[in-house]
Amino acid sequence: SPFDLEVARALFEAGVHAKAKDILRAEARERVGLARKILGLASVPMPSGSPHIWLPMATGAAEQFARRALERGVRVTPPDAVKIGGEKSGGVRLCLMAPQQRSSLERALRILADIRSTPDFEIV
Repeated sequence: SPFDLEVARALFEAGVHAKAKDILRAEARERVGLARKILGLASVPMPSGSPHIWLPMATGAAEQFARRALERGVRVTPPDAVKIGGEKSGGVRLCLMAPQQRSSLERALRILADIRSTPDFEIV
C-alpha cells in the first residue's frame, strides 16, 4: 500500500536499515561463538557471524541426530532438507538466528551437545 511504501522510505532515509544490519551481524557473531563454545567446535567456517552453521557427520548419524534432537524439542535441518539431486549431504544445519531469545538458543545447543556426547552416538 502507499502507506507501507512511505513508511519503508522514511525508515530507509533515516538509516534504520544500516543500524539493523549492524545489530543482526553482531548478534550472529555472538551466536556463532556460543555454538562453537557449547558444541566444542574447533572452528567454524564464518566465525565473524552467520545465521547458521553446518555440523558435518555421516548421513545416517545426521538422520539419527536430527531425530534425537526433535524428540527433545529441538529442530535442526536434517540431511533430506538440503539434498541436491539424488544424494543426501552428510550433516545437519543449525539455524542459529531462528530462536528469538539467545537463552533459547543456548538451551537448544546444550541439548545438542548432550546428544553428541552420548556414548552410543557416532559422528563419523
